[in-house]
Amino acid sequence: MNLFPKFLNVVVVRKTAIFQPTKVLHIWEARFIMKILQITVFLYLIIFLTTRVATAIHEVLGHGLASVLMGGVLTGVSINLFTTGSASYELVGSGLLPRVFTELAGIAVNLVTGVGCLIVLAKMRLKWEVRIVLCVFAMASIGSQLIYLVMGTYYGQGDPLVFGELFGTLKWLVWLLFLILMAPATYILTDSFLRLQEEMFPSKSLEARGRILFSTLIAASVIYGVCFYAEDRSTGFLGGMTASERSITEKARKAVEGQPLTEKERIEQIEAIKNQLRPFPIIAPVFLVVLVSGLVALLKTKHRPPSSAPHHFRIWYLWGSLLLSILVGGIIVTA
Repeated sequence: MNLFPKFLNVVVVRKTAIFQPTKVLHIWEARFIMKILQITVFLYLIIFLTTRVATAIHEVLGHGLASVLMGGVLTGVSINLFTTGSASYELVGSGLLPRVFTELAGIAVNLVTGVGCLIVLAKMRLKWEVRIVLCVFAMASIGSQLIYLVMGTYYGQGDPLVFGELFGTLKWLVWLLFLILMAPATYILTDSFLRLQEEMFPSKSLEARGRILFSTLIAASVIYGVCFYAEDRSTGFLGGMTASERSITEKARKAVEGQPLTEKERIEQIEAIKNQLRPFPIIAPVFLVVLVSGLVALLKTKHRPPSSAPHHFRIWYLWGSLLLSILVGGIIVTA
């Protein structure tokens, strides 16, 4: 199957000696391949940068600021290279409300900042490269947190663990609500990206739009997902615990034994968490909702007319994002 749909074949008209126009097809296929590669690499780097920024916002402006507002103390923040981060804090007293507010503040801040990016995309006419960064940041902030809310509530892990304490056996209503909300959120996010994609790669067919979506955003996301999985496998599932869970566990251990968790004890905790993941894997309906909602957004573009002319990608944005990614990665690794 030809990767390059007809709308990308550049037609050059020239006059012969008897002024007969002739068509020269596929003369820009090499440039098209290079443009696809450039956009894919750019998207991967933007995914890396926006997820790290979103993680920092989650931990610092979310958990950290909330703990201070509740009269507590932020004792530490760490951010992993590809996976999650953590914030350690101490709250005054043991009330449920301060703990619920602090635990859910990270998710709330991410959702608010993600929605803010979508509003800016809708209201302001910025450069394409800036708008694509805002769109990916919205995806990283909204999409990841909705998945986190569904899976965390279902398994009773991470920050959404508090929903189990608040709703008890009715917590299934909570994760079901967030699962339902994922459908319109995925549709809006996908549609926002497709509109930007259309400016870069004007398309006349649904098939062409699907191929480009797969070759750019999906390819970049899969590559990042592999990096995420590899780091998660090397660090274990302890990242799924909340900051307060880690603080409480280590405090209790110190109080009894006078020392922090040993590596063996940490592994035992990881295995205990994994054992709770044995029920029906909620990731299956999550994946289905994301897939169907994304396809609906793509099908909506079937009768959408193509852009008048393709946007010229400014290559220095790619080099700038690469240098910034190296800088951010270096800071995270050496911190």
